[in-house]
Amino acid sequence: MSRIVTVKVGGETHQIDLDQTLRIHNADAERHEVAADMAWWGVIAAAAESQVERLTAAAASWHADALVKCLQQDEKMSEWKAKANASGHAEYRKMTQDIANASEQAKKASTVHWSLVRKMDMLKEMISSENGTQRGAREIGKIPSPPSTDPRMSGYKGNKKPAAEPDKES
Repeated sequence: MSRIVTVKVGGETHQIDLDQTLRIHNADAERHEVAADMAWWGVIAAAAESQVERLTAAAASWHADALVKCLQQDEKMSEWKAKANASGHAEYRKMTQDIANASEQAKKASTVHWSLVRKMDMLKEMISSENGTQRGAREIGKIPSPPSTDPRMSGYKGNKKPAAEPDKES
């Protein structure tokens, strides 16, 4: 079963197969590709959030204009009636639905972007862990250096202080 996420922003449709993109197959080879995917979905997430802000501003402006028109038509109309009239208008309800849809798209894009960031973090941990294991494997069989007799080096791990001579009291 393939899990595909579709995000629509600004009239364009973007898709990503989560099973294919987020599964780690080869950490070293994938780190470069993940960086590009991460940047791309960051751009999509930013565009989606910007779309939400634009739609919200347009709806607020339309609502304010509708309130003014209601009050100009009937100066004695109470404020709550004017707000109910403007908020109940079919065009305003469509705008609020568009905002909700755009918000959903922005959240999906942001989630994909966050998932790619997390994958990049996991790849970095895997690669550094592999490098440490390889370093450790190369050092197996090496003969350790003898401890230093320099007194300045006595505080470092692996260097033992020379045994103190017993006090000779007569």
